[in-house]
Amino acid sequence: MSSYANLVDYLTFPSGRTVRAARNEAKRRQKQTNDPYTACLDYVASLHGMPVNWDRSLDLLRSNAIEDAKRHRNPMSIDNLLTVTKRNPRITQYGIGMWRDFEITRPWISFEDQLREQQELVHHLLPHANNALAFVNHLVPQKSLNRDSLAKSYELKHVIELMLRALEVYCYIPHGAFIIAALHKGFLPQECAPGSLSLYFNIAPDSPILNWDGNPEADFVRTLKRDIIALNPTSKF
Repeated sequence: MSSYANLVDYLTFPSGRTVRAARNEAKRRQKQTNDPYTACLDYVASLHGMPVNWDRSLDLLRSNAIEDAKRHRNPMSIDNLLTVTKRNPRITQYGIGMWRDFEITRPWISFEDQLREQQELVHHLLPHANNALAFVNHLVPQKSLNRDSLAKSYELKHVIELMLRALEVYCYIPHGAFIIAALHKGFLPQECAPGSLSLYFNIAPDSPILNWDGNPEADFVRTLKRDIIALNPTSKF
């Protein structure tokens, strides 16, 4: 299960172990051996496939993740989506979790049951996630987290809707669909606040698509149109 407290925690070692889990493993080893914590971290990094110490391992993992997130992603299959949601089981159409207001609108169903119901329906987000991915493919990763108020995942899903509307494509992008697309692309997440449904990502604020001036001939616009038509052949521009 993923933690969103620190975007570095989301990185994975060659063994598949997350940084968060490996750090906890180092803490357990320290208790067992009384070795210095830094030595335990270095040992765990080596155990999970890294040839350098812990700090250098994190630098390499982050650099590799940024390079990976630069690659264009083809439309997701249902298996791709389920891979993302298996690692991030808190995703629903509403984001990371679910609005507590549903306890008021459907008080006869417990919040936990409603959340479980939404998690079981997440596969229905595939077409929406692919619509979002057409946009997300043009976002640029950076090393640090983008904490701008307009860079929250919920705000970015509205940016997609507005841009597509400007291109005369009218579609709704569920919040969870944007998150799935961003995670599939390889962006690293961090929770906006404890209990928040939104995530920040390491998305560069100078990504050209985030600074679009409305020019319909921009390179990324032509590519975006091509991708949208591939996903929705009935789209017209």
